[in-house]
Amino acid sequence: KANFVANLYWQGKHYQSLIVANPKGTYEYKQTTFSRSNRVKHLKKGTTIKVKRLVRRGYMTRYQLANGHYLTGNKQWVSVK
Repeated sequence: KANFVANLYWQGKHYQSLIVANPKGTYEYKQTTFSRSNRVKHLKKGTTIKVKRLVRRGYMTRYQLANGHYLTGNKQWVSVK
């Protein structure tokens, strides 16, 4: 049933900031394509990041950060502040 299923990715356009929730942290990327060569910086758990805008890539959402880099919208990796 649809009542028991939630989206895997955050969908909100109005989020001002995200918090890294994964215990091992996550990475910022140069592009919306998340590959090892596009990694820029590692973020530790609990880090708060300012969000500029939402970018959709198929069914996935990426968030463009204030510094122009990208971060996943996966609920297992980040949470909303």
